[in-house]
Amino acid sequence: MTQTPPANDVAMGTILLSSHRDAESLLELVRRFAPGACVGAEGETGSAIIQYSDGGVELFLTPIDASHAGQEVVDYIHPILTEEEEIPHIINHSAQLLVVAARLGGGNPGRAREERREVRQAHARAIRGLIDMEEAVGYVRPGTTMGLRALRGQLADATQPPVYLHAPVWLWAGDDGLTAYTFGLADLGHPELQVVASAAEPAEIFTLLCDLVAYVAEKGATLSDGDTFGRTGGERIPLTGARWLVDAEQDALRLEI
Repeated sequence: MTQTPPANDVAMGTILLSSHRDAESLLELVRRFAPGACVGAEGETGSAIIQYSDGGVELFLTPIDASHAGQEVVDYIHPILTEEEEIPHIINHSAQLLVVAARLGGGNPGRAREERREVRQAHARAIRGLIDMEEAVGYVRPGTTMGLRALRGQLADATQPPVYLHAPVWLWAGDDGLTAYTFGLADLGHPELQVVASAAEPAEIFTLLCDLVAYVAEKGATLSDGDTFGRTGGERIPLTGARWLVDAEQDALRLEI
């Protein structure tokens, strides 16, 4: 029987497909980057699940011959990470590949944040090996749908932190200035980051928050209320505790920029 991992030790995302790809044909692709992969038992959808291990993390890949349910797939299309011509392909997808990474068992409480990072890094390696499929047209993670050109560009360099997978940055301009936030750092046991009513340029805010996501997700850094952050010797950006813009029950850190 498959063990059920704790919720915070799971990373999941869905690759949207233009057409269904069965487990046997998918297995050939997966074995190029995970030679030990095999077809396991059928999941709840009736589809066979491909399984393999990566550094103590278990990966489960489930091809599903149906479109992704829910209007949020369209509602949450990221305007920066999705090109206009990619949107119709996302909307009209007809199949999907669910990718789940999990550390089974109780884990080590003393390494909780580190283990969360390891799960998400293994998940990112799986996505890197899969998104060049001919059928792939988009990617869905909690709170965000994105096209593949931006994601492929980031994942093409294995040394570049996959921040679009870990915690994509959303931003919009309002009457009072620019507002932005991350969506996913809480899964790593860290407060989300946000900027409110800033006069800074959108590209500057987007790059800054992406840099901070990489700092937290890949380096294991912890940012706290009252800290300052700087990418250069002369830069000092204060961080202030706040409630997250998306969900007021969650903690966040506001960058005063």
